[in-house]
Amino acid sequence: MGHEGARGSVSLKILIWGAGPVGLYLGARLAEAGQEVFFLGRRKVLEPLEGRLVIEEEGQRREFGNLKFLFDPEDIRDIPFHWVIISFKSHHNMAVVPQLKELKMDKALVVQNGIGNEEFYSGFLPVVASGAFTKVVHFKEGVLKASKGGLGLAPRELVGDLFALLAPKFPVRVFQDYRPMKWSKLLLNILGSPIACALNLHPQDYLSQKKGIFLEKTLLKEFLGLIKKLDIPLVSLPGYPIKLFPLLPILPSGIFKKISGARGEKLPSLLGDLREGKPLEIEALLLKPLKEGERIGHPMPLASLIYEVISQKRNLSLNSLFEEYLKKAQGSFSGSG
Repeated sequence: MGHEGARGSVSLKILIWGAGPVGLYLGARLAEAGQEVFFLGRRKVLEPLEGRLVIEEEGQRREFGNLKFLFDPEDIRDIPFHWVIISFKSHHNMAVVPQLKELKMDKALVVQNGIGNEEFYSGFLPVVASGAFTKVVHFKEGVLKASKGGLGLAPRELVGDLFALLAPKFPVRVFQDYRPMKWSKLLLNILGSPIACALNLHPQDYLSQKKGIFLEKTLLKEFLGLIKKLDIPLVSLPGYPIKLFPLLPILPSGIFKKISGARGEKLPSLLGDLREGKPLEIEALLLKPLKEGERIGHPMPLASLIYEVISQKRNLSLNSLFEEYLKKAQGSFSGSG
């Protein structure tokens, strides 16, 4: 739990575990708010920064200094943390379980993408809250560039201290139930990302063709249908009117292309990790939603095909993906009746 500082302000000891762009941004803003923040991340990323971070946002350039960068979980075993913010990618979950179990913490905030992470950590951590980070952040040459968006937090009764610290800095929205927030964020992660990874193409490249538009709209409709059948309401997150996403598949192709492919210089996360040879977050983004669809009898033939293509590291052209989808969809829907 938080405590009061000398002048009555909230004073927390916070660990950012996973100091990638999201963790660096959140940790820097919490440090700016006067909190004691520790960053645990990869030496090759953090050591060159020498305790400093530059953030460019809304035309302003801000430097944060005297940041506490750590590289070994042993360094923080005996520190009692009010919050541990888990911001590394979900494919690392199992590997860090032993270290997380040994940490002294009041609460954990899970800001990972995808579905099932909160449930995973609730199995062995004392108190688990949920975060949905919607800013587009891009870390290059020691500068963290951040654009529109913000942070969703849930549930309300656990995250009041973080909201009080961060809401004056950038848009933050609090929800009572984490599931609508995380499933709504999943739609953002799905738009213009899994298909780009399956084809190894930037979204603008395949969205310039009718078949690409068709596949992107079809994937979105599969996820929208799943969320509706699960009876989970969509919620809008900072910077993104996700409650209106059911309208996207009926938009004219030109407008849909502009919305689903608008990422600036930043590659979709799955495609970026693929090209850098990193592990991919396909379990939390694709496999677990697919299992939910199977559980309730909601066919997702395109999502299933894309998961197969990515996990098997197959090389497919847009035409081949389109043709395989048509065959798979015919079998899925004829078998589901």
